[in-house]
Amino acid sequence: MKTIDIINKSQSLVENKGILLYLTYHGSNLYGTEDELSDIDVRGLFLPFLRNVVVGDKCNNLSSKDDELDLHLWSLQYYLKFLLNNKSTEALDLLFSATTPNVIFETETVEKLFESTSSLVNNTISNLVNVRFAMSIYYKYNLRIAHYNELVELQQELEDSKYNNILLVRDAYESIVEKFQNKNWKYISFIDDLNTILIGDKMFSNMRIEEFKHVLNRKLSRYGKRVTESKDADWKSISHSIKNIYQAIELKTTGKLTFPLKECDLIKQIKRGNIDLETVMNIMNEQLEIYNNLTETMVECKYDVNFANKLILDAYQL
Repeated sequence: MKTIDIINKSQSLVENKGILLYLTYHGSNLYGTEDELSDIDVRGLFLPFLRNVVVGDKCNNLSSKDDELDLHLWSLQYYLKFLLNNKSTEALDLLFSATTPNVIFETETVEKLFESTSSLVNNTISNLVNVRFAMSIYYKYNLRIAHYNELVELQQELEDSKYNNILLVRDAYESIVEKFQNKNWKYISFIDDLNTILIGDKMFSNMRIEEFKHVLNRKLSRYGKRVTESKDADWKSISHSIKNIYQAIELKTTGKLTFPLKECDLIKQIKRGNIDLETVMNIMNEQLEIYNNLTETMVECKYDVNFANKLILDAYQL
């Protein structure tokens, strides 16, 4: 889609509602991770007509989405509150987009906004948005890998010839516990009083060893295989979580974000599923450790409400 077509579509969207202030490519086009399947994402700002504001005709968001373009515009007032509340990384991305070649349309009204980014960011709080999302993805997939590995270890142990003449799980219990008692397992545990193996919420004691092996095989084929081959991994969400961690580290250490992302090639490979899940989880763990070891924000930024209000008043020349 041509730039002029994006501008015209945006102008039509704000018609009778306000004045278009700013447009930028967003998402993968901003991050440098776009591919042939990527949507064209555009985000922008508009200034509602003063008469509409006075009579209470609120218009915070305008959007349009079709097969060619995902367009979303925020009113200047709503956007500044959006930044203050730190509800999304989208608002932060737009704030630091003005120095990139991704800018489609810009007016003098928003120049002060982009020149004073440190007055519109609480970088410690903003990082919580980034890191919380990343942590949720990390634990979801890393836990799945850990469960799979526990099942594999137990399955491999039961293939030992010493279990050939043992009939029931409870009769093999002591040998199994001796092998794995020092493992910090989360999915498989042992109940000594009952000579019982607990896998998830299922208890195994009086089951025949051969049948128990079949249970493990079924679990591995139904659940573990998908983990190793990463067939059910949401690579888009995983790549976003990796991106969020890198951005959290940059925001905490520099007080700003740069685009395209320095790690765009790595993130693109993750997004395509070209890196195995366990390696990706290791990368994520390493970056989370780096972030957590940044005990102090090296460049502190604090949202200035008075400055934000002045931006709005100046935009209306009040």
